[in-house]
Amino acid sequence: MDQAVIKFYRKLIKEDFPNFKELENASIYIEAIGQHVIHCNETGNYMKIYLQVDDGRITDAKYTCSCEPIANVVVEILCELIRGLTLEESTTLTEEMIIQVIGSNDEEIRKKVRGLLDMLHEGIISYTSE
Repeated sequence: MDQAVIKFYRKLIKEDFPNFKELENASIYIEAIGQHVIHCNETGNYMKIYLQVDDGRITDAKYTCSCEPIANVVVEILCELIRGLTLEESTTLTEEMIIQVIGSNDEEIRKKVRGLLDMLHEGIISYTSE
């Protein structure tokens, strides 16, 4: 596993995964199971993202998942980066922005980032088209 991910994951363990929690009555709920979107290798894996939106702004972002450390690291960073952004601003978040926070250019990390950004965009499109 990439050293940058190991370092970040150890930090998350010490912080007790600050964004790992369900949000009741979330404005946006996004779910992926198995290899769909987030590229988790086993079919028992899942990722659920919960966003609270007030006046078009993401006021809180949480997740629950059963995935490998790379996915945990990426989704924690995603939650931190989108909190406080408008829905429109959050759709401009790029793969490079997340990769820069992690400090690694590993292709496996990039796949997870792309998958999570796809999930985010799908969730926002579904929410705004209601």
